[in-house]
Amino acid sequence: MRKFLWGVTAFFGFISGINLVNTTITANGAPQQAAGAALSAAWVIVPYVICRAFDAMARPEPEKTDRQQEPLAPPSAGPGRADGDYDRNLE
Repeated sequence: MRKFLWGVTAFFGFISGINLVNTTITANGAPQQAAGAALSAAWVIVPYVICRAFDAMARPEPEKTDRQQEPLAPPSAGPGRADGDYDRNLE
């Protein structure tokens, strides 16, 4: 299944290249060229994303560890902190 999907992506990449060249040659202005380029990109991007999704689903999930990382402690309020009690730290 994986090779088939990547083959479909390669095929659409080839078709996309032909479409891009055809659009560039036959377009009457920049908006038509931009629309053709966007369509050509979409023809490659959509199958690529589908292939990556299938690849990600086929991978085994990483093992979960029993240790959980403890959250970092907030920094202590020292001189220059916005705790409002600066005189206490200057003694």
